[in-house]
Amino acid sequence: RANFARQSYVQPSVAWVFDNSVPYHVGPLRGRRTRLEYAAGIGTWKFHQVLLDSRRYDPLVGSFTLATRFMLFGRFGRDSGSFPVFLGVPDLLRGYTPGSFRRSECSTASGGSTSRCEELNQLIGSRVAVFNAELRLPLEKPLRFLPSGFPPMEAAVFFDGGIAWSDGSQLTLSRAQNADKGTVRQPLASWGLSLRGSIVGFFVMRADFTKPLSRGGHAPYVTLSLGPTF
Repeated sequence: RANFARQSYVQPSVAWVFDNSVPYHVGPLRGRRTRLEYAAGIGTWKFHQVLLDSRRYDPLVGSFTLATRFMLFGRFGRDSGSFPVFLGVPDLLRGYTPGSFRRSECSTASGGSTSRCEELNQLIGSRVAVFNAELRLPLEKPLRFLPSGFPPMEAAVFFDGGIAWSDGSQLTLSRAQNADKGTVRQPLASWGLSLRGSIVGFFVMRADFTKPLSRGGHAPYVTLSLGPTF
């Protein structure tokens, strides 16, 4: 068993950032954001880390905005697997939160896997690629039955796609039904509706009604989360 108390490392980083986006109550409505970053783990743990995060906010007809994001994040090198990333969080890929999985969905994982559930293992890796698209509509005046002073709100229709993998993973666009999901990775997707509001001008509360598209006949479900939109 590893003794993590004796591990030590530093992680200097350098980044190029571009941002001309126009913020609003809940999230940006127009402009661009790009971040290209490199970091290195130096010490007991050694790895290289790269991040490419590109976002666009394109105004459409009326108050509608099309927001898109492409993100590529990865760790490479000797200890890249020491810090796995979980893809199924509301900030990356909605519809695959860990608490939504039931035993009936889980196939038995092979030895050495992170968990006993292959469907969860396919969401864990040292590298992830994510694509998000949202059609956003600010609600300047919320529904009439809401009390006055209700926080600014925004509605959105969204599509999420993403894939996680590590050294030794096999990437494919279409996986065989009997393939080991922990080893053979394919893109996962979801779509749904989102409603979010700005709380005291600082926190953003989000409610996502999501239909996962890569979980067989799994029904849509609601996820509540706290944090800014992309």
